[in-house]
Amino acid sequence: TRRLMEIYYSDKAVQKRRLWFRLKLYLMIGGVCLVLVLGFYFIESPFFQVEKIEVNGLKTFTKEEFLNNLNPVVLNNNLAGMLGFNNFLVWFKKISYNHPAIANIEVVKNFWDHQITLNVEERQPYAIWCMALEERCHWFDKTGVLLRMAPTTTGFLIYQINDSSDSNDLLTLKLDSVLKILNLLEEKKIVVRNINVTE
Repeated sequence: TRRLMEIYYSDKAVQKRRLWFRLKLYLMIGGVCLVLVLGFYFIESPFFQVEKIEVNGLKTFTKEEFLNNLNPVVLNNNLAGMLGFNNFLVWFKKISYNHPAIANIEVVKNFWDHQITLNVEERQPYAIWCMALEERCHWFDKTGVLLRMAPTTTGFLIYQINDSSDSNDLLTLKLDSVLKILNLLEEKKIVVRNINVTE
């Protein structure tokens, strides 16, 4: 009888453990489903939808061109792609936009007005670099970044660097050296129109 009682209580304990296990499993599944539903509602809520995007500081691009180029930068992962371009959650305060004309992009969010303002800082043309090898000229800024195509100049208001070397392999080093020279000329208030680079 004692043996039968032990077996009976053992079976009851096993059944109780199984019941608790099922209960915990159901609660866990229910909790996950609830979180997913609430998360989806939270993300898709009209509160996070952007209705207007303003762009300040553009000179090189039109607003439409800039936003079209920015689209793949903002939607750079699966989650962002699912949320879409007009969702506040995909916009970070700073955007790394890899274009030589753009130095910085600041994102300002206004949730109440459903608006995002992009403050764009473009690189400022400083001087002109003309490459005989490519038979064309480019603007470059004070950090040595080549920008858009530029015309040749004949005045003294803009520096023009004439590069007659037969290779662009050391272009970055040449730009750095020329910038140091230009800075020195400005400090000494020496006016020149052209600087020739041969090697």
